[in-house]
Amino acid sequence: MGGDLRGEDRSRTTRGAAVLAALSLGYIGIYLARKNLAVAIPLLQTDLGITKEGAGVIASAGTLAYAVGKVGLGPLVDRVGGRAGFLVSVAAVGLCSGLTGLAPSLAFLVAGYAANRAVAAGAWGAMLKFVPTWFTSRAAAMAVAVLSLSYVAGGFGATMFAREVVKHGGGYRAVFGAPAFAIALMLPLLFLLVRQGPLVVREDVKEAGATAKVPFFALFRNPTMVLGCALSFLVTLLREAFNTWSIDFLVQSNGGRAALEAAALQSVGFDVAGGLGIVVMAAAWTALGARRGTWLVVGSLVALGLAIASLPSVATRPLGATMLLAGVGFLVYGPFSLLGGLVALSAGGERAAASAAGFIDGIGYVASALAGVTLGRVLDLWGYRVGFFGLAGLAFLAAALASRLRLEDARPAP
Repeated sequence: MGGDLRGEDRSRTTRGAAVLAALSLGYIGIYLARKNLAVAIPLLQTDLGITKEGAGVIASAGTLAYAVGKVGLGPLVDRVGGRAGFLVSVAAVGLCSGLTGLAPSLAFLVAGYAANRAVAAGAWGAMLKFVPTWFTSRAAAMAVAVLSLSYVAGGFGATMFAREVVKHGGGYRAVFGAPAFAIALMLPLLFLLVRQGPLVVREDVKEAGATAKVPFFALFRNPTMVLGCALSFLVTLLREAFNTWSIDFLVQSNGGRAALEAAALQSVGFDVAGGLGIVVMAAAWTALGARRGTWLVVGSLVALGLAIASLPSVATRPLGATMLLAGVGFLVYGPFSLLGGLVALSAGGERAAASAAGFIDGIGYVASALAGVTLGRVLDLWGYRVGFFGLAGLAFLAAALASRLRLEDARPAP
């Protein structure tokens, strides 16, 4: 009997791993049609003669659409279920990508890219709904970490994919449209592999995905949800601040504009170390459990604040700046991943995970706008020393808020 149970556990783990791999593949496909904008911007300036401000309009429209989509699509995904929500989101991204590549004018291109980001917004919450049905609460942190690695890998893969398109003679239309073909190849495999797991047995939870109204406003009566939103705002702002400004900081560290290529290469360490931080944080959380794991997040955020405050001291030393920025990536990505996954699962459970994730992520993407405009203003007026000290203060505030978290096992929403 015991042997049969262990065999069933191994079989479920194997099938769950296949589902995680399929979800990650689909999310990488979504990133192929998202991060390609960075490669397309120089082509748009050359081929269409648009300014950097014009290119920024595309990015800003996409970010706004993504934030709105996060809030609006979360409850819808909770109604239709994780499988339908995820597959429709990936397919819709492929369709929007193809239409954007055919856009006859800049206005249609802006609309197409914004629509792309809007429909992609439902995918992360849909992915989270698979975690409690395939994995026990103790394994949830590592499952979320694996899913989180897909956006790190997706960012790198999207840049390399778009680079190959350009290398083989493709213009901006091909850069925007080519991901549609990659997604079309993925969809049959995703349709076969993406299935909900056997662990949720309560009938009200099983049926919630298709029939029940999710009381998502009731989520905000949960202190964990409120803290999760506040932490998402702060940690996302910190992450996006370095995504936006790290290369510029490294250019100054290397001695000016001529060092741009070296700075771009050095900046890769932020994301590479961030991916490692996601895995290490999840493994430590799994070993320690939720209560002690929360204090691990607090410690990581305190260390993050100290690392950011130390950056001005290495501003003129390229190697030191590169290594310390990698350390910042390691320390920020772990909490970013766990807060975006485990907090949503704890606050919403399987029934309302997508709604909780949508609100938490949506508030985080409001912060990403501040990382560009507001921080840019601070850097113009007072430089990186003041800017980094301000960011360090936000990291310490996030650590104080994280100390109040009381995460519980994933459960149905009330």
